[in-house]
Amino acid sequence: MEEPDLFGATPSPVEHRTYFALYPPPDIAVRIERYARDLARGQFARRIVAAARLHISLNGLQRGQQLAPEETEEALMIGEAVRRPPFDLVFDRVQTWDGGREQARRGPAPTVLCCSDLPREALALYEDLRRRMQEAGMRTGRSAFNPHITLFYAPGRLPTRTLPRPLRLHIDRFCLVHTATGTMRPDYLASWPLKL
Repeated sequence: MEEPDLFGATPSPVEHRTYFALYPPPDIAVRIERYARDLARGQFARRIVAAARLHISLNGLQRGQQLAPEETEEALMIGEAVRRPPFDLVFDRVQTWDGGREQARRGPAPTVLCCSDLPREALALYEDLRRRMQEAGMRTGRSAFNPHITLFYAPGRLPTRTLPRPLRLHIDRFCLVHTATGTMRPDYLASWPLKL
């Protein structure tokens, strides 16, 4: 249990997340963050995701405690074993994901960039990682892959809109990443090229 500070406040526990992910190139990430800031005006956004943290989650390994060294080693071996071709993801919609919760009961909801179509190669990468994780006895979380980039969190719901110019990302590598509450940048544990 954490000790209170000089003013009697107990620090919030640090939440660790380790997951496989896809990242946009840095220049595109900066453009996405700028777009998110423009879109969030008047939405009372509480947290706009910084360019360095913009990503597409693939498969989560753990949330809460930091991953044990042997589990990290297992995840590194899983990533190394994957052989998949590169592919493009086309983000053509913006929508708020509130899970249908009532306004009074929900906190800030994420507004995200989404894809109307999921390329077969993207789904194959997701399923390959998931299968290998299950074979290694790891928890795999959700069973469906819905590629998205979280832009910001806000209490209001933004009407779903189609982008006049869809964002096409060429995905040629995937990463194993660790983040912790309060850190500005993810810790890249490894990165693997997509190639057969």
